[in-house]
Amino acid sequence: MMILSAEEQKDLVDMKEVLEVVSVALNKFSAGKTFTPIRVGLPFGQDSVGLVMPSVAEDLGTMGLKYVTVAPSNRKIEKKTIHGVVFLSDVETGEPLALLEGSYLTQIRTGALSGVATDHLARKDAKILGIIGTGEQSKGICEAVLAVRTIESVHIYNRSIENAEKFAFFSP
Repeated sequence: MMILSAEEQKDLVDMKEVLEVVSVALNKFSAGKTFTPIRVGLPFGQDSVGLVMPSVAEDLGTMGLKYVTVAPSNRKIEKKTIHGVVFLSDVETGEPLALLEGSYLTQIRTGALSGVATDHLARKDAKILGIIGTGEQSKGICEAVLAVRTIESVHIYNRSIENAEKFAFFSP
């Protein structure tokens, strides 16, 4: 079984390829060709939740389970608020294929959804991108939109000036 860290995934990921794959997956989901139950939330601590998200897309030969924890109070101890893993299995035999660090995948998948939506819904000559919030997900959104549009200006809206300034120097 393959085990990939976030850093290893970053070396392998090409956003344009991710956009293509996410577009196919969205089409299969919309056509009812996947079995993707509503995610289950497992509350823990004062304000935290573990999210379990399974899905099978036999047409695509994929089966996986994503487990993500969201712990907002981690900010107080300077830890990431989102942690997770993705477990992939062979759709025919059920054999484990891979265990992937899931926070980075969440960032890329969330971004790719925005990129696909932008590609289909935004004007082709759009030059300005507005992003609300500068958390980890915003990096994936920025990268994906830049992959489908020639953006000349990015406007950032965030509660914290400090985090907005950090994000301003982010480079996908």
